[in-house]
Amino acid sequence: MDTTLRRARDIILGADERVTESIKWRTPTFGYRSNVASFNPSKRLVSILFHRGAEIPQPSTTCCEHSSSSSMRPRS
Repeated sequence: MDTTLRRARDIILGADERVTESIKWRTPTFGYRSNVASFNPSKRLVSILFHRGAEIPQPSTTCCEHSSSSSMRPRS
């Protein structure tokens, strides 16, 4: 799990040089002008919380499946 979490962190920080990282709510939080995303602590999986996820544009086709709980899971 530690390797997966570190990889997710590298992807987020590598997305744009303006992305910053800090610890808020006892978890890594990433920002650009405001909070963008945080890791939602879990021992079994990497869960990323997008603070303003409703504002993320949704393409007509997506790599993920939406569930009724407003979460997304990668398609297999």
